[in-house]
Amino acid sequence: MSPEEFGRQLKLLRHRLDLNLRELSRRSGVAASTLSAIEQGKTSPTLATVDKLLEALGVDFASFFAGGADSAAGQVFTADHMQKVQDAHRTYQFLLPAREDIKVEMLHEVINPSEKDSEWETHPYDLAGWMAAGDTMRLEIQEVGRWDLRPGDAWYIKAGQLHRATNTGAAPMEIITVIPPRR
Repeated sequence: MSPEEFGRQLKLLRHRLDLNLRELSRRSGVAASTLSAIEQGKTSPTLATVDKLLEALGVDFASFFAGGADSAAGQVFTADHMQKVQDAHRTYQFLLPAREDIKVEMLHEVINPSEKDSEWETHPYDLAGWMAAGDTMRLEIQEVGRWDLRPGDAWYIKAGQLHRATNTGAAPMEIITVIPPRR
């Protein structure tokens, strides 16, 4: 999705929810001037910023980017129907469609070694992850600990914990993350 299309969809959703820029800024922690630039397509937000905005709007990634696509019944989901979003450092592929009968959201994340210090994140839900490929990943959970993980390692982060995952290796890092849907 181009920055212009993302900005148009974000503005449309904000208007649908009857929010002004200042209110979305307050809810998301993203400056109103940055929001304005994003909505005008003048800047491309990082995936961490997109997550903050969508969380503040009460919408999950898959629903926003897929537009609720793939609503047909079924239990098998082929790769050619999976949605992807990316920024300069990360790619998120939504492995499951956004449907009312699916009780989890599962992401395949690729984090390039170019991102040396990822942004701190916090979520109102628990999340679990598993490192599928790469060299090493530094997982930090504020006031809990810091770990160097390798492929095959898994983690669980409780709601509200400030955390970040950084690729500390030379190869792209692949992780699978599971969270509850934000519908």
